[in-house]
Amino acid sequence: MDDDAAVGTEEADGAIDANDTNGEATERVAGERISSPRKVMRIMTMLKQLLDETRNIELDDNTRQQIITVQDVAVKQILECLSPDLQDELGEFITAIPDANLRIKQAQLVGWLEGLMHGIQTTLVTTKDKEKKKPDPDNRPGQYL
Repeated sequence: MDDDAAVGTEEADGAIDANDTNGEATERVAGERISSPRKVMRIMTMLKQLLDETRNIELDDNTRQQIITVQDVAVKQILECLSPDLQDELGEFITAIPDANLRIKQAQLVGWLEGLMHGIQTTLVTTKDKEKKKPDPDNRPGQYL
């Protein structure tokens, strides 16, 4: 499956466009768009695991630098999947905290991504609900074989 395809798109007015059905979702609310939600979810899971594994250990300079490098690469990958307004929003979060507070920066990034994933999940549920409510043209009352 193509990570750049769209299943559900939530328009600014709340309407859902679910014309593409190849298993991938794209969320768009008032210009917000995620072109590759699966990729963002994979990266978020990796960053969350990294945060969990490094939470209770003492970080030496080499380990700290490796984590910063992984985080920077992950953020660049995520930014490629986001619309300009979401890129700006994420940029504000990640530049507000210096690398010296690495664990705080990681936790904030993971929290922001989890919020983004909740938005994607909400869009998928809304799309499915709207598809269920569409009348079936073959199932008209009073029509028999």
